[in-house]
Amino acid sequence: MKKFAVLGLGVLLAGCFGSEPKDAEEALEDKGVLDVLQEAGEDEYDPPADGKLTRDQVAMYLEVKKRERDLAKVAAEKLKETGQELKDAEEEGASFSAALKGLGALRDLTNFVTADIRAAQELGHNTAEYSWVKQQVLEAGLATWSQNVRQQTGANLETALQQMKDARDKAPNEEMRKFYDQQIENYEKVMAEQKQQDEEEDTEALRHNQELLSEFGGELKLLEDEIKKYGLAGAFGQEEGK
Repeated sequence: MKKFAVLGLGVLLAGCFGSEPKDAEEALEDKGVLDVLQEAGEDEYDPPADGKLTRDQVAMYLEVKKRERDLAKVAAEKLKETGQELKDAEEEGASFSAALKGLGALRDLTNFVTADIRAAQELGHNTAEYSWVKQQVLEAGLATWSQNVRQQTGANLETALQQMKDARDKAPNEEMRKFYDQQIENYEKVMAEQKQQDEEEDTEALRHNQELLSEFGGELKLLEDEIKKYGLAGAFGQEEGK
């Protein structure tokens, strides 16, 4: 079976510290990002063949997200402060100071980006497994959103189709009936394609993961919303979406 390994900054995960987590600011200073990623690259995990999450894995994911929230908050605050210092140094023409502040901003940024891998390491989890769990959580969430959108779209198409059929029945001449017949055919084609897409995405593993995650839905959303507040836009003192 192919092993699921964590490699590079884009994947972000690894671990083993155990015991009580340190103060968030101290934890960020304790280990450099290269050490974090090197440890992460050593973790491996064999995903289950059926692709199904377990309750313990979801509990682990929640535990990591809670610690990530604390680390991301501190990293974002420090990035905002360093960013302002860098801006001030550039305006004053202090090139050497600006360069140092730039390096500091880069360090703060990587601390922010690696908040969840650091959290997993501190809590003693296999970060390759965490990476796989995170992927399943994201896929299940996206699938749920997509299904809801398609469900609403399908309801709208059903209504529009019925309206087309009613209009065809009341059409004053053959030419208008042919026009409505063509529109009805187009609507039915779109609906058939949508149904096929639903069937292709509806796997046993996906249904299982969606049902399991729905039991933790409120807590998951709360954590995601909290972490989102410390997004990169907020870290640079901007409102999200601007």
